[in-house]
Amino acid sequence: MNFDEEQKKQRISFDQKENPLLQLFIIQFSVFVLFSFINVYFLITYGKEEAALLFSKNIYENLALPLHFQTLIDKPWTIITHFFYHANSWDFIGNMIWLLLFGFFFQEVTSREKIIPFFIYGAMGGAVISIIFSNILLQQMPSNSSIIGASAGVFSIAISATMLAPTYRIFPMLKGGIPLFAITAIYIVVDLFTPKTTGEIIADIAGGLIGVLLVLLLKFGYDPSKPLNNLFNGINNLFHPTNKK
Repeated sequence: MNFDEEQKKQRISFDQKENPLLQLFIIQFSVFVLFSFINVYFLITYGKEEAALLFSKNIYENLALPLHFQTLIDKPWTIITHFFYHANSWDFIGNMIWLLLFGFFFQEVTSREKIIPFFIYGAMGGAVISIIFSNILLQQMPSNSSIIGASAGVFSIAISATMLAPTYRIFPMLKGGIPLFAITAIYIVVDLFTPKTTGEIIADIAGGLIGVLLVLLLKFGYDPSKPLNNLFNGINNLFHPTNKK
């Protein structure tokens, strides 16, 4: 097997250990299913109205990222939990379709180890920028304003893949294929015209800008995925000290 064939096998592998995109999808899917079951349990146990209130107070408000500084200080973990949680089935399905699509392109044009760090940087960076802009520009922001979902991370992956290979083509049988930048343009239009809060829109745009920054760092010779991958490897070796990798 030559190098190109080996790389292709790694990119499309359905072995979770060989495909970080699949790992990311499994985590997102598992979280969605878990809290869907919890929601159903609340509905069966308490009835529709009371279940909605209890679920919102005990689950949603502890997973969603609050945009007000004061509330965020009391719930710092939400800077991570918010991009693994989807309250709406259609939001989850849409984000996962785009994640798999652009994630596949991303792993085609660069190393597979970069996708999870690029996703996390985009999601967390988009969240931080959304918090800053919301508190500075939106003085009349509702006290319960928050954001959830993986779209800022997906934006980072989409923009990164497009910058790395804008003329990458799919469906080559269709008069030479459809360039990646055209797919990305469709994604941006669909996402920005989907009903969202101002904070979520800011986070998505910021996630895309984070993707631009990450690719520029790559082109200047610095791999921004290394620090996060080193952290993951350190944690993995802590629990599995016999691992060499």
